[in-house]
Amino acid sequence: VPLTTIIRLNKSVYDISFNYVKLEDPLTEIAKKYAYYEAETKTLEIELNQDIINSILKDQLAQMELGLPEKLTIQEVALVTADKRIYINAKYGAINLPISAELILAYDNTGITVSVDNFNLGKKKAPGFVAKQIPADQLKYSFKYADLGLPDVFAIKDIKFSTGNLNVFVELKVDKIKEL
Repeated sequence: VPLTTIIRLNKSVYDISFNYVKLEDPLTEIAKKYAYYEAETKTLEIELNQDIINSILKDQLAQMELGLPEKLTIQEVALVTADKRIYINAKYGAINLPISAELILAYDNTGITVSVDNFNLGKKKAPGFVAKQIPADQLKYSFKYADLGLPDVFAIKDIKFSTGNLNVFVELKVDKIKEL
């Protein structure tokens, strides 16, 4: 790696500041404060702003063992919804490593899979030898709705990213709700 690249990276970090939002019970609080129902289409819209998303992300990362190499530490992580990227300010020893990755969401009637791809190092595409060092498989997270205790009464129809927000559109299965 050229010395100029190392110097440039060491002087750069992403500005990923946000206002931390403490959620005692995230699912309940999101359902009460950030959900909107459209009766005509039986669609529930859940709108999450970046502060809420990044607060949940921060709390979850604090509890996870990422299995990173000894000298690699993560300083900050945040999602920027406008460009669907996760930004990570990391350090390898004393050298700053600003890394970003495209966020990929896949969903079906049983759950959601969150993964990352297309890594950048600073403002440029990460060289192959750097991208290969990132444990992308370990950064893939899948969960089933049933594992969260959610009954089979909905189907995600769409997830939209915009500046500062993530909107999830959920169709309610009225017949299944009546059966409860």
